Amino acid sequence: MRGQLLLGLLVVLVSACSGNGRSPVSPTPAQPTAVLLIVGPSVVPTGSSATYVVTGRGADGTPITNLTPVTWTTDNPSVATIADRGRLTAQGPGTATITATLEGRSATRFVRVAVHSDNTGGAKLVFSYEPDPVPGSRTPCSGAYWRGQTPTWSNVETIKETQGVGFTLKMLTYNFYNQDGVLTSTISFPENHYFPPYDEHVEDGCMALGGSPSGSFEEILEGVDDNGNRLTFVGQLRLVPVP
Repeated sequence: MRGQLLLGLLVVLVSACSGNGRSPVSPTPAQPTAVLLIVGPSVVPTGSSATYVVTGRGADGTPITNLTPVTWTTDNPSVATIADRGRLTAQGPGTATITATLEGRSATRFVRVAVHSDNTGGAKLVFSYEPDPVPGSRTPCSGAYWRGQTPTWSNVETIKETQGVGFTLKMLTYNFYNQDGVLTSTISFPENHYFPPYDEHVEDGCMALGGSPSGSFEEILEGVDDNGNRLTFVGQLRLVPVP
């Protein structure tokens, strides 16, 4: 959690047309700026399903109502297919971009389909947080990265290997979602950390949601276990408002 990547959103403006050239015609007032957002998980286990929804907001931040049916597409159906009503099915490991189209406007979301360990032959990492959910901290977290961000949340995180198989972490990703379930920031970086069998890793954590009073935090660990299985583990924590 040492940086943030701001996500760009597609903004569609509806502007007025001009007159016939012989007599002045007053411009038609522009429609409010319409922003479409896809809300749903960023990681889905192979063989499972997830539902994505489209939300809209006007230029003043008010919700857009009376949305007509959305058309869903995916650029990689061998990884993920998506049907009407935003129902995604994870077909195989990899990445895909899903697109929602509504009345000429569109929004996209990146989805990773990952293999999860569900058997005793592979490693298994179990996440726990104390407290859970994390109440808002009245004392800002230390460090330059968090300076000026309110609210912030602090916690103690424990990751334990429970199947007796070692796991080598290769990639670590942090995702932050605001109170509307919208991904506000993400960061990924390579790792080379080994979790021995039955190892328990404990560390202090600190989180911020860019001013949102509540939301959630997602931690994604990707790597390979001692048996050669490529695995992904996901920890999630709900962040509640400051009291």
